[in-house]
Amino acid sequence: MFGISQEVWFPVLTLILGALLKGAGDWATDSRKDKREAGARNAERRIKRNELQRATLLELQEMAARLGRFAGRAHHEDAMAVRRGGTWGKSLLGNEVSEGLRSASADVIKLSVRVRDGDIRELASRFVGQCAAASMAKSESESERKLNEAIDTDNVLNERIGKVLRALDDDET
Repeated sequence: MFGISQEVWFPVLTLILGALLKGAGDWATDSRKDKREAGARNAERRIKRNELQRATLLELQEMAARLGRFAGRAHHEDAMAVRRGGTWGKSLLGNEVSEGLRSASADVIKLSVRVRDGDIRELASRFVGQCAAASMAKSESESERKLNEAIDTDNVLNERIGKVLRALDDDET
């Protein structure tokens, strides 16, 4: 070949071809390794996201129950004020109940915006509004109606949270 003996060009050619093939093999190995690592990172992110959602949903259930209890206590305080001769909704709620309603509402709202499921966000918002409406009602019958609506919404909310939690559990198995 071009006046160069085979003993010289053949080893050089095989060295060049070997280096090119080694580079191609390393590239393929690195590419597979990168895809595996990306998949592992994605799986880890999904697991962390699911853990955060699970914790948020469980805490949301607790805070919604707390809000419901304070809404019931507010209704009871108004009913007791009426029985003492007052007018519905005109007497101030006790500090504990008033602050409990405020903080539980804020907690439900704060937690619900972190939830990925739109139905849960909508149900939580509706529940907070119904609890507020029950505590600001102008009559006992209106308050009872709003409180019953809130209870119904809370039941649907809890069912939806349970369904999403089960789906998160299924996703990890």
